[in-house]
Amino acid sequence: MSLRSSIVSTSDDELDEDSSLEAVSVIDANDEEAPPALEALQPIDDPIAPLTQPPPPPYDENRGRLIRITPAQNARYHLARSDRPVPEGWMKCVHPEGQLYFWHPEKQVVTETFLFNNILLGKAEIRIQQILNSVEPQLGARPERSELYLELDQADSDTCRYYFVNHDTQSLFWLDAEYTGSLNLPPVSSDDHLSRSWLSLEKIHRIELIQEMVMEELYWNHVEYFPMHFQLGVGAESRLRGLLAHAALDTATSDDSTAPYTMEQCRDFQRILASVPNDPECAGPKNFVIARLLAEFCSNRVVHHAGEISARLGRNQNLVEVPEYRNTFFLSLLSTICFMASESYRMDVENIWVDEIAYSVHWRKLVDKLLIDWQYTTKWSAALFLLNSILLAISRQQGSLVTGIRNGALLVALASSAGSIASGVFLVQRHQRYVGTHATQATEYLAQYRHQTYGFRPMGIFFAMPWASQQWCLIATALQLLLLPFQLDGIVMKIMVWVIIVVVIIMVIWTMLFFRDSTAMESDEEASLWGYCRAMFRTLRRPSYTEIPRDEP
Repeated sequence: MSLRSSIVSTSDDELDEDSSLEAVSVIDANDEEAPPALEALQPIDDPIAPLTQPPPPPYDENRGRLIRITPAQNARYHLARSDRPVPEGWMKCVHPEGQLYFWHPEKQVVTETFLFNNILLGKAEIRIQQILNSVEPQLGARPERSELYLELDQADSDTCRYYFVNHDTQSLFWLDAEYTGSLNLPPVSSDDHLSRSWLSLEKIHRIELIQEMVMEELYWNHVEYFPMHFQLGVGAESRLRGLLAHAALDTATSDDSTAPYTMEQCRDFQRILASVPNDPECAGPKNFVIARLLAEFCSNRVVHHAGEISARLGRNQNLVEVPEYRNTFFLSLLSTICFMASESYRMDVENIWVDEIAYSVHWRKLVDKLLIDWQYTTKWSAALFLLNSILLAISRQQGSLVTGIRNGALLVALASSAGSIASGVFLVQRHQRYVGTHATQATEYLAQYRHQTYGFRPMGIFFAMPWASQQWCLIATALQLLLLPFQLDGIVMKIMVWVIIVVVIIMVIWTMLFFRDSTAMESDEEASLWGYCRAMFRTLRRPSYTEIPRDEP
C-alpha cells in the first residue's frame, strides 16, 4: 500500500485566497498571518466522530492541484517552501514515499492536515484540545505511550474524526465505548479474535471481498502511514524475523501452506531487514518496512482464524459453508463434449480461491499453467490444421460413400483445429496481462467471472475449449486414416495398413489406461475404460439442480 498523492489535476489559474482544503498545498509561502488564538474562535458544535481506519485509500485524487510552474519559478518556489516556518510545537515529517504529515511531540498528536494553512491550523488545534480535555473524564488517564490521530473532514473542515494509538498494547482505542457494529466492523468469533486484527469475509456467494481493519492490523497500518517520528522497539523486528523464518520453512515443505509469502520472498525480506542499520536516521524507513510486513501477517492470521478452534491449517480447508451451484443438462452436455476437461479446470480455479482467499504464488502458478496449456495446444492445432489443409488439397471431390465420409471428417477436422487456434489465441491474449500479478488482481478477476448461479463451471468450459477442439480434430483426422485403406488397391496392402492402424489404436488405449487418474474415480469399476466412459456420460442423466442458499432476511 502506498500513501495518498496530494497532486492530481492541472490548472493554469491562480488559486483564490479562500480556496478550500483541496487547494491548501499551494497557499502563498509569504502568508505571515498568525494563527488565531483559541479563545478568539467560536466553538464548533459539529460532532467529533471516531475513526475506525487509517487515512483514506492510497493516492486519493481529491487532495490538491498541480500548479504549472516555469523553470525560472521553480527555484524561487522551492526556496519559499523550504523557508516556511513550521507552526510552533509541531514537527514536519515526510514519509519515505513522499507524504507530508505533522507531529506534536508534547501533545503526542499526528495529523495530515496541512498546518501551513492558518485556518486549518486553528481548527485542528481547537479539535485537538477538545479531545485531549475529554480524555481524563472518560478514561481516567491517558496511556503513557499513546498518540492521537486527527483528521479534518475534507468536505467540511469544521468536522473531524480521530482515534488513539496505544504503542504498548499495539491497538487502537476511542473515548467512547463503541460496539463493533457502530464502528462498521464485521462480527468476530471472540473478543480475542477482535483484538488481534480484522476479518475480511462476507457471505461466500457474494462477489465482493470486503476488508475491515481493526485493532492490531490497524495499528501496524497506522505505523506504516506515520513511521518517521518514533522508533519501534527491537521486539517488533524480532517477531517479524521469526514469522518470516516460519513462513519460509512452511512454504518450502508444504504446498498447502497458509503463509502469505514464498520462501524466496521471505529470504529477500530478511536480507532487507538485515541491510538497514540501527541508526536514528534510518528509523523511519525501517519502521515502515516492519509495519507493512507485520500488517500482512496480522491480516493473514485473522483470515485463517489463528488461535481459534476452527483455525484453517491448510489453504484448501473451507471454514465457510460452500454453496452448491446449479448444474444443468446443457452444462453437463458441454462438459462431456469437452471430455470432462472443463471439470479439471474448474477444480483448479476453485482450489486457489477457497473461501474467497487468493494467494499470489498459487495464482501465478495457475496463470502460468493455463498459458502453457493454451500455447502448447494452439501450436499442435496449427500443425493439425496444416496437415488437414494438405489432405483437403489432395482429396477426391467425388466418389464413393467412403470418400464422402472422409471429406466430411476432413471438414470437421479443419473446423475443430481452427476453433482450437482461435480460442487458444484469444485466451492467451486475454490472460497474458495477469502474469506476475498479485492476490488483489486474482480476487478481482475471479469475482468478476464467477457466475452467481453456476459458479466456475462456465469458466471451466471456456478454458477447456482449445484442448477439446483439438481432440475432436484428432478424432476426425483418425477417422480419415481409418477410412484410408478402403481407397487402396490390393488386399495385401489393405491388410498391412489395417494392422498398423489397429496396433496404433491399441497402444493409444493402453497408454490412456496406464496413466489414468484412478484416484479421482469413485470405485474400481470406474477405473476401467468402460467405467470411465460411463462416469463421463452419467452427468447427462443426472444433472444437479440444487438451489443456491438464499440470504436470510
